[in-house]
Amino acid sequence: MFEELLAKGGLSLDRLYNFCRVARVESFTQAADSDPNRQTLYSRQVKELEAFFGTQLFRRRGRTVLLTEKGRELYALLGEYFSAFEDFTERCGSEMATYVIGAGDSLIQWRMLPRLKQIERALGGADLVLKNMRSRDIVEQVERGDVDFGIVRRDAITSKLDSVGLGSLGFTLFFPAARRSSKLDAEWVGSLEFVGMEGDGAYQEYLNSLASSIGILMRFRVRCSSFPMMATAIKSLGLAAFLPAVASEVFEPNVFGSTRVAGIEKLDRDLVLCWNQRLARLDIGVKRRGEALAEVLRLEE
Repeated sequence: MFEELLAKGGLSLDRLYNFCRVARVESFTQAADSDPNRQTLYSRQVKELEAFFGTQLFRRRGRTVLLTEKGRELYALLGEYFSAFEDFTERCGSEMATYVIGAGDSLIQWRMLPRLKQIERALGGADLVLKNMRSRDIVEQVERGDVDFGIVRRDAITSKLDSVGLGSLGFTLFFPAARRSSKLDAEWVGSLEFVGMEGDGAYQEYLNSLASSIGILMRFRVRCSSFPMMATAIKSLGLAAFLPAVASEVFEPNVFGSTRVAGIEKLDRDLVLCWNQRLARLDIGVKRRGEALAEVLRLEE
């Protein structure tokens, strides 16, 4: 089946693995831990791979190297296949499989950690690695095979990924129950003191524009760099904040109230659970595990 491919010299698992080591750090010196003998070996093996494939895999830039377009393609392909072989080896042996799941901090803290037992069952009792990551990094690492499953916005999905919907991550105004009012209007919102997001990202920028559109001035007493940090600040100081609705996991209903505010729906995010399409073709269990995991993590309507 692969006779013609394997009849040529210059291809081996060792060469492919060391190519990946160099590609990951884009440096022969760093990949070899400054060992000149290993550096020479890696350089020779990459040249042999380039001869085998008939194309350049790296371009030199000073003391570092850059992957060519074909080099990036090979690196992505090897990431997928080495990951598939690793999963297969774990399933064949006595070692319990390990699954890496990438998601944002708020989903990990408020959706995944409270459901770890259900997640383990959905993945057949496997060990878990939960990684706090941005959508762009999750997509890149799921494509490469470094992350098994990722939770991202639907509009971040690429053609290399399969996915199943989780629902909408809606945003809610959380506020001290003592400030509850029968008239939850703009004036009431403007009377609250808030925790905001530090910096000038899309979330904080939209809150500023929303406040301006309804004619109020929002006072931000504290600014944080993540939603879980904001939730902790709210509980500590008795402030208010617009947070993902899943934050209700950490607020006692008799201490904090919550309500939707007109206009805040523009912050809502349509989420999906994704996995590598090619790996799913190599391992038919990937889709089944992904769908089982999605059932556990699906967001309430």
